[in-house]
Amino acid sequence: MRPPTILVVEDDPSTRELFRLTLEGAGYAVLEAPDGATALELARSEAPNLVLVDLLLPDMSGIEVLQQLRTLPTTEHAPVIAVSGFVSQREDVRVAGAGFTDVLLKPVEPSHLLHTVQVFERQASLNDGLVRRSALQAAELAVVSAISEALGRAVSGEVPLEETLARCLDAGGVSQGALYLVDEEGSLHLAGAIGYRSDPLPAVASCFGHADLLRQVMLSGSVVA
Repeated sequence: MRPPTILVVEDDPSTRELFRLTLEGAGYAVLEAPDGATALELARSEAPNLVLVDLLLPDMSGIEVLQQLRTLPTTEHAPVIAVSGFVSQREDVRVAGAGFTDVLLKPVEPSHLLHTVQVFERQASLNDGLVRRSALQAAELAVVSAISEALGRAVSGEVPLEETLARCLDAGGVSQGALYLVDEEGSLHLAGAIGYRSDPLPAVASCFGHADLLRQVMLSGSVVA
């Protein structure tokens, strides 16, 4: 598993080396950029989990780097921490309004650097996980809703069974499937199948199990492993 990646944007080689040694010692992967242009190129190609950026760089300000990082899909939501040797009261207000996640003042103690990075990197990781889970749940709900709608229209007689099966498969993003019906006596009957080259019964049995297993699933209302 790839370790979290930290992009260090700093024109001073000694400070850059101190940051790299501190972060690598804690298990992070470190990318180094001596200027804003290099930083943006690395941000596009490597998608760092967190960015440390000096406010004074040879080619642009740290605020300009931040603004451009926020336009990139790879760093749109990544924590960006400003690093500065001196921040006046006026500059402090400007930096706070720029939208940095935090500000570190030089000289930065390695322990303080590491603690700050760990706090915001872990927070960002948790947020990313929540976003992914929410997106997955929304996708699952959309599939269930589409299948429920298709089955409801089949029950009402609006749509033929073959079309109902096709819609269910399309909603689930699969190319093979079968539709069983239950008669008044509780017996299962294969009503249709899509995606099988020959007689679907053997293939359906191997994919979905035998009739007894399907009946058990229907009666329990849950998946049987």
